[in-house]
Amino acid sequence: MNAPEKSDEAEVPSAPSPSQVAKQAASSPLHFPPEALKDAEKWGRVEGGAVYVKDGEEEREVGPATAENPLAFYAAKYLRLMDKIKSFSSSLEGGDLKNRDIFSKLKDLSASVKDPKAVGDMQALRGAFEDAKAKADSIMEENREKYSAAVAKSVEAHRKIAEQAEALAASINSSTNWKQMGQQFQELFEEWKAAQSETARGAAGREAEALWTRFAAARSEFNRRRREWVKARLASKAEAKAAKEKIVEKAEALASTKDWAAGSRAFGKLMDEWKKAGRADREDDDALWERFKAASDRFYSSRNAEGEEAGEDEKKNLEAKRALLDQAEKLVPIKSTGDIKEVRRKLESIEKEWDAIGRVPRDEVRRCEDRLKKVEDQVEAAERMEWKRTDPRPAQRKQLLLSQLQSKIDMLDKDISRAEGDEKKKLEEEKEEKEAWLKTLQDMKD
Repeated sequence: MNAPEKSDEAEVPSAPSPSQVAKQAASSPLHFPPEALKDAEKWGRVEGGAVYVKDGEEEREVGPATAENPLAFYAAKYLRLMDKIKSFSSSLEGGDLKNRDIFSKLKDLSASVKDPKAVGDMQALRGAFEDAKAKADSIMEENREKYSAAVAKSVEAHRKIAEQAEALAASINSSTNWKQMGQQFQELFEEWKAAQSETARGAAGREAEALWTRFAAARSEFNRRRREWVKARLASKAEAKAAKEKIVEKAEALASTKDWAAGSRAFGKLMDEWKKAGRADREDDDALWERFKAASDRFYSSRNAEGEEAGEDEKKNLEAKRALLDQAEKLVPIKSTGDIKEVRRKLESIEKEWDAIGRVPRDEVRRCEDRLKKVEDQVEAAERMEWKRTDPRPAQRKQLLLSQLQSKIDMLDKDISRAEGDEKKKLEEEKEEKEAWLKTLQDMKD
């Protein structure tokens, strides 16, 4: 029986993955220059299916001789390991590696160069590693110094921020600007975060934690005091609102009163109470003020309207009272004692008409009453003189009174010479009055 013929189609092996291709290329001796491979191969030999390398004074087995070119295969491993050391040494110069990364790489390389399964100059390999390690140690020491400096700088910055926060919290008082202080605390918090660099983050340990506790405590104290202020302010506003509502109710009740004098005084007192009541919320305060002002306007508008009508009547009353004053002033000085009773009768008649006339403009009240009082004073003085004249000792009494009046006039002359302005005018009026009494007394018969 003949053997079956082979198929024309040969079996196609599966294609390797890209990572396998790269790995094979990296491990292939062809990846390195032939001269470098030859130099490394000098340190090894093949015997009895095994590959050996000269390592110092000793020779040790590095692996089986299964590769097509065993020495070249293990020499390539040596060169690859040397490249790793050189690459690591170069990476140190960038200054980007952190100590933990450098330490981890050193640890891996140290294990790799202890008894490497490779063929090459082992002393040169370890020498390259020691050089790289010395360089790495130096860089790690520099990093540690920088790290310590950064930590110290961060701690000092945080200490100052904590102290500033504590000083802010301690400065809180009744006039504190809470919005401004809140902004200051926020700025300190931003400074805190900025001072906590990535290099020094978490390195200060208990000291940093203690500083954060101080800062947080100061900020918490600020927040607590601000909440208390807000609570008190809300209570104060509520109290002010309640007080002003009562004031407005009183004002609205007064708005229709016709007792202008009492109403004016009452509105004045309510205005004082309003100012002392404090401020409610703006919306409530504005609304209550509009009600208070409306009530006040109604009262004063009514008073002013009636006052305009009363003003014309008061002017007429003033003319009438001035006419009566002219009549009264003609009654004095009294010429003789026999005229006193008649003068008194006429004056009482004038005063009766005076009372019946009614009010005059406010700025004329005092002036009119002063003129009438001068007449009354002279009549009363004449009556007293007449009474004294009929006294058992009329001459003595008259002479004593004349002397007293003259003495008083002399004193007034001295005072007038030294006085000025309103005081002088007042003294002159008093002197004029005393002289009138003196003349009346002198004209009277004993």
